Amino acid sequence: MKDVKANQKKKRGKSALISDVRKKGFSARKAAKAVDAVFDAWKFALWCGERVEVPGGILQAKVTKGTERATLQWFQNIATKEAMARMVHAPGRRKVVKLQPDPELVLIPDPPPPPPLPPPPHPETAEEVEERQLVTCLLGLSSLADDGTMTTIRHAVDAHPRRPGVKLSAKPGALVRRLREMKARGWHFSLVPELAQQVSEYCWL
Repeated sequence: MKDVKANQKKKRGKSALISDVRKKGFSARKAAKAVDAVFDAWKFALWCGERVEVPGGILQAKVTKGTERATLQWFQNIATKEAMARMVHAPGRRKVVKLQPDPELVLIPDPPPPPPLPPPPHPETAEEVEERQLVTCLLGLSSLADDGTMTTIRHAVDAHPRRPGVKLSAKPGALVRRLREMKARGWHFSLVPELAQQVSEYCWL
């Protein structure tokens, strides 16, 4: 529905032109007369074969080529109810109004719609908050560990300490238990891979 309403707003007809003229301080009657006068002048100029300059280009009436044809049309006599036929002639040549665009006219396309907003971050549980705090403490960071660091550490929980590529099935809460044990031992790590390796070594917790 929003797209249909947007397209309707973009259409500019005679009533829209009259409304624009009224905004300049004219009455509704004078505005309608002014717009009609402009249209009548355009029609007369086109009928005379003249070129009419309008915003965006030039209007000109041109004669199109075609073949004259006759069509048999059936109709019913209203008085006698009898079916009758007559030949309807269609001229091949006719006048049409064409717009010659201004070569200096630059049409600016509509800007692309803004990208959708990212979904709101999922709130961390109390366990996840403690995990982030423990990782920050073990690495000696000045601010909380970022999401990339936490993803690396959490993936190390199921990693086999001796067989790369083989995953283990850790029990719930395994990461926070392992991090608590390391902190209780007073260990500190300078690199994230070192901490991740030690997390995988504590596979029994």
